[in-house]
Amino acid sequence: RAKNRSHTGFYFRIEKDKIIFVDDSGKVLEWLKEMLKAGDEKQPELGIFFADFLEYLIKDDVIFITKLEHSLEELEDMVLEKGSDIPFNHEISGYRRKVSLFSHYYLQLADLSSILCEDDNHVFKEKEKRSFSLLTERVNRLHDETLMLRDYCVQIREVYQSLIDERQNEIMKLLTIVTTIVLPHTGHVGGITFDGENVWVTYGKNLQSFKFNQVQAAVLSGRPYYEIYRFASVVKMPETMSYVTYYNNRIWAAAYSEFSSKYMYGYTIQNKSAAPSLTYTNRILMPNRTQGVVFTTSGKM
Repeated sequence: RAKNRSHTGFYFRIEKDKIIFVDDSGKVLEWLKEMLKAGDEKQPELGIFFADFLEYLIKDDVIFITKLEHSLEELEDMVLEKGSDIPFNHEISGYRRKVSLFSHYYLQLADLSSILCEDDNHVFKEKEKRSFSLLTERVNRLHDETLMLRDYCVQIREVYQSLIDERQNEIMKLLTIVTTIVLPHTGHVGGITFDGENVWVTYGKNLQSFKFNQVQAAVLSGRPYYEIYRFASVVKMPETMSYVTYYNNRIWAAAYSEFSSKYMYGYTIQNKSAAPSLTYTNRILMPNRTQGVVFTTSGKM
């Protein structure tokens, strides 16, 4: 029920002259008492009673959906006012899960009501089937409202993303090309990383390094391009490496594969300040389509 957002499951069986509920939570009995207390003392037909019971379960849902819509409007206003400075993904994911939950609930309830309305076993009278028909229409309207809220969630996410893109574009405007570093070979390089003293670049089955002070010299040169004539070291790799990263005095490099998992190989660095060399230590199996990796300060990948 939307009123207290509780989740309760129960079973029921409809026989010719009675309905049997199976519920170990006590909620169904509580709802029946509330419904009978607020209803007409005249006992209705079995089908009308059950239709009333199902409708009682959704009696506050219009108010709940309206409040949910207002909450989304407030989130949209917050996005427009504060941009990316809010925990947006957490907020919108919560709303999307809630909307999706109610959408599926109404869809199932509409199917149930429709089946009862069709009455293939000829249990109900015409006026009882009309009650189920009216219930189906109401539940379908609630389902339509949840679909509108789902679209609204998507719309708010798009607004947020457009603001993020705009902010990134503003940041990019501040970047200016200072110079271009030309490596000793031609061809496509893969990944690049920095160990604090050396820059490491993957090229085919090689992992190559040059000193970071050459990058500093390139920037200070004022030239449009700066050539590096030789690498400080070239280390053979077990296969063509596509990406590389550095963490805790260890270089990690791996190949890309569209369809299969690939190992990422770990190497410790020796002689970092002169001509660095690498010693293999271990490997980690990475999922297919991995194109890059980075470690946090706590060691998480």
